[in-house]
Amino acid sequence: MSYERNYRLQKEYSKWLANERWDYFFTGTFRDGSFTVNGARRACERFFKGLQTKELVVLFIESGSLYGEVHIHGMLRFLPFQKPSAEYLWKRCFDKYGRAKVEVINSRENVAEYCCKYVTKEMTHETFIVITKDDV
Repeated sequence: MSYERNYRLQKEYSKWLANERWDYFFTGTFRDGSFTVNGARRACERFFKGLQTKELVVLFIESGSLYGEVHIHGMLRFLPFQKPSAEYLWKRCFDKYGRAKVEVINSRENVAEYCCKYVTKEMTHETFIVITKDDV
């Protein structure tokens, strides 16, 4: 994929995500290094499907080439007036999988651009998943 096409694709994904309402920016790293990318994807699906008030979850799973461990970045949206606290999400993820960070989003544009670099990076083991409230 050419750099120019890659850049345009990243901007389109960023624009789409920045136009959505988001509650949190989420980062997680699996603690023991034993997760494959597909194992991490399945763990994320189980973890977020268990949150009944979620409305939309967009996650980007990175193979760990930079940190040596599989890690994820994503944007989370919950049903209005039913969102769990950032502390609750952090503790639930930390207790089950390892390092986590849950932050209120100050700039949707900045977070969308940061996350979208994972969609357009040319990595062979990268995963992009969207989990909605209708997923079972």
